[in-house]
Amino acid sequence: MGRLETMVRPWNSRVSQWRYRGEFGRLEQHNVGNGAVFARQLVQDGLGQLMASAYSAGATVYSSSLLRDRVGRVVSANRTFSEPGQADDKAWRGYKYQQSGALEEVMELADSVPTAGLDPTNTTWAQVQAMGQAKSAAEWKYTRDVEGSVLTVERQDVTGQSPRFEAPERQREYQLDWYKLDGSGTGGVTHDGAGRVTTEFNRTYAYDDFHALVRAGATSGSNAQGFQYDGLGRLIAVRRGTAGWPVEEEVAWDGTQMVAAWDGAGTGTWSATWGQGVDNLFSVKPAPDAAEVMAVKDGRGSVVGYYRGEATPAGLWVTADYTAEGRVTQRDWVAATTCTETGATQCPRLGGVPF
Repeated sequence: MGRLETMVRPWNSRVSQWRYRGEFGRLEQHNVGNGAVFARQLVQDGLGQLMASAYSAGATVYSSSLLRDRVGRVVSANRTFSEPGQADDKAWRGYKYQQSGALEEVMELADSVPTAGLDPTNTTWAQVQAMGQAKSAAEWKYTRDVEGSVLTVERQDVTGQSPRFEAPERQREYQLDWYKLDGSGTGGVTHDGAGRVTTEFNRTYAYDDFHALVRAGATSGSNAQGFQYDGLGRLIAVRRGTAGWPVEEEVAWDGTQMVAAWDGAGTGTWSATWGQGVDNLFSVKPAPDAAEVMAVKDGRGSVVGYYRGEATPAGLWVTADYTAEGRVTQRDWVAATTCTETGATQCPRLGGVPF
C-alpha cells in the first residue's frame, strides 16, 4: 500500500518499524540500543477517532486518554509523564464548545481526573464540568465577538483575577489593535495595507513581496533577526541584526521537512529524522556528536517531550504542557528546572531544538 514500514536510521543503523490497522497507524517501534525498544501505541475507535496514545520503553513513559462528545469533539483529555524515581507529571483539560465549534470554556488541572463509567464517544459538558469541579480545576470562559474572534479569556472559579487574555473587537479583516496577557501591559498592534502585523508589543516585523517574514524584533542590533528563504519559500537561514547581519542558523530540507542545521561558523547544531506522513518527527540529534533523542508526541502529533534512550540511565529529558492557547510550561527532568510562559515571559526552544 506504499506505507512506510521499516527504516534504518542514518546515524546509528538502528531499526524503526511502523504497523497499521486499516488506514490508521497503531504502533511504532524504535530500537534505541542495548536491546531496548521505544514504542508508541495509538488506539482508535470504530470511526477512526483517536482515543488514547502511549509511549513506553519497558515501562510507560507517556500516556494520554480522550473522551469525545457525540459529534466527535474532544471534551476531556488526561495525560501523564512517568519517570522512575520521580513523581508523575499529570495534567487534565476539559473543553466546552459553541454550536459553531469554537471553544467556549476550558478547565485545567495539574492532575488527572477519573473518567471510569463515562461513554468515551458520548460524554457531555455537564459530566466533564462536574469531574473538574470535584477536583477544583481552574475554569476559563471565552467571550467572542459576532465574528468569533476572542475578546477575553477569564477565570470563572476564582474572582478578582486578571483575564488571561483580553482584546478589543477586531477591525476590518479581523485586525487586532491591542491585547493583554495575564494582566500585563497593553501591547499595541499595527498593520500594513496588506493586513500584515508590522508592530506588536514593541517588536517590529517586515515582509517581502511574497508575504514571507524577513525581519522581526528591533530595527537592528542583537534583538533583531532576519529570515532568508529559498526559491520554494522554505526558511534556509536566520540572521542576527548586528553589523553585516551574520548567519545565526542555516537549515537544510528534505522535501517539506527540516533535517539539519548549522551555526554561523558552519558547525552542525541539530539533525532530525522523520517518519510516515507530514510532520511526523520521531528523533533528533541535538548536536553532531550527541546521542539521538526520541520525540514524544501527543495525539495531534505535537512534540511534547524528548526521551533519551542512549543515556545512562535512560529516561525523559525535557517535556512540555500547553494551554489551550498554546502557551507552554517546560520541564527539564535531568536539570530539574521549569519554565512557564505567563504574561510576556517566553520559554526557549524545548531541548534547544526547534520542534
